[in-house]
Amino acid sequence: MEQTRDFYTSAIFWKDLKDQALLVKKIQEQLNNSLKLEHYGPGLKTIVFVPIAQLPEHQNHPEEIQFFARKKMLSLYLQLDYQGVANADELHFLHLLSQRFLAGLDAAKVQEIRNFDGKRFREDVGKVLAAA
Repeated sequence: MEQTRDFYTSAIFWKDLKDQALLVKKIQEQLNNSLKLEHYGPGLKTIVFVPIAQLPEHQNHPEEIQFFARKKMLSLYLQLDYQGVANADELHFLHLLSQRFLAGLDAAKVQEIRNFDGKRFREDVGKVLAAA
């Protein structure tokens, strides 16, 4: 039986941050292994998280948060501090990612998505990511 995935990640990172970019998948796996969006109502089916870490002089990927009501999909393209990512060890980097993801959920106002218990979802995501 194929496991359904509710959370998807990618990364837009400067080439020097390849190792960190590969770690982004850990957040996806953690969320997919712990949470199912359908448990919070039918209003949201997919979340896409794409952290962005680019050199300050190469700001060609803007931060973007969009909710597509028809697809029931939340898309989070969120900036990270390039230097902070470059200097972080794996544990600190995953903490940075977790905090950015949670901030994205807050900015997207998940608690206001129709037919979705965004408040409980946000709390549960916080617990899952803190446990990592």
